Amino acid sequence: MKTRHGGRIRCMAVGLAVLTACSGPTDAVVIVSLDVVSGNTALAAPNTVLPPLVLRVSASNGAGIPGQTVTFTVTGGGGSVSPASAASDGRGQVSVVWTMGPLLNIQTMEASVSGATATGAPIVLDRQVSTFLPRVTVVGTPNLTAPVGTHLPPVTLLVQDENNAPLAGFIFTLRSLTCTLQNGLDCTSNLGTDQLTGNTLTTGSDGTAIFGGWTLGPTSGPKCLGAYPGTAPPQSTSDVGSLAVCATALAGPIAQLKLVAMTQVTPTAFEVDIQALDGAGNAADGIPITFSASSGGSVSPTVDTTRHIPADGDGQAFTNWTPGPSPATLTVSGGGVTTMIGH
Repeated sequence: MKTRHGGRIRCMAVGLAVLTACSGPTDAVVIVSLDVVSGNTALAAPNTVLPPLVLRVSASNGAGIPGQTVTFTVTGGGGSVSPASAASDGRGQVSVVWTMGPLLNIQTMEASVSGATATGAPIVLDRQVSTFLPRVTVVGTPNLTAPVGTHLPPVTLLVQDENNAPLAGFIFTLRSLTCTLQNGLDCTSNLGTDQLTGNTLTTGSDGTAIFGGWTLGPTSGPKCLGAYPGTAPPQSTSDVGSLAVCATALAGPIAQLKLVAMTQVTPTAFEVDIQALDGAGNAADGIPITFSASSGGSVSPTVDTTRHIPADGDGQAFTNWTPGPSPATLTVSGGGVTTMIGH
């Protein structure tokens, strides 16, 4: 569709900077078209800097027109352009660098040419292209299993486009997610408890960035970071960005051996359920627990290792205790902590 707007020529691209062959009729005009010479990018990640877009201000005879001011304006998507305007050179060419906005949404830019002799019917061109969320992966196999509160070693992250090519100069922000393992790894964008510093990064020429500001929070379990383009926040609870890297937070030093249950299983014996907890209340698996009955009593087994029990949770250890003559006691030890249970 053609409409007349004086000497204003507008081109728009959905998702990416694409300005193509905008021209109008030639009734006694000097400037008749604004054409793409190079940099006609067709796909980009949010927050990336596109290659320079070179345009040519052309006359009705096909020659480039020097000294014409072309103005560039971002009209959607939150990106930026540099410069905002420029004069065409001796060949009628002018260039602009367009930086995409931070979100996965429509990105549009307008280019307009003005001049006292510029007339003609402008053409508006809309084009929709695909935008994509970059792939972020860990380089190597760093040890990311540690007790709660641990400052983790630096990790190197590789950012790639949809063709697995490295993305250089890509800015992204890491955010702590809330994750569980109840039905496999399941994360939401609800803010996790980990502490992150220096978490807005820019990839180098090889598409990598090093992150060394990750301290595990006070809760044990899976810990994952989502990568978001630029400094954009999550758009919804399910928006976990590019799931970049995960760690495992273990319980800290044992602070308590908690009696969960003591269930009578025979007229003279009890099943005793003990849970090992750290100072923040995290249950700890893999802790050997020893049981010892007072004189005249017995236990079986005398050692049990804490583990996950589906109905009861993590950090559980068990023994069968037959108390001796009253007052009978059961001594429970593990992780440097000892507790006494009476009967």
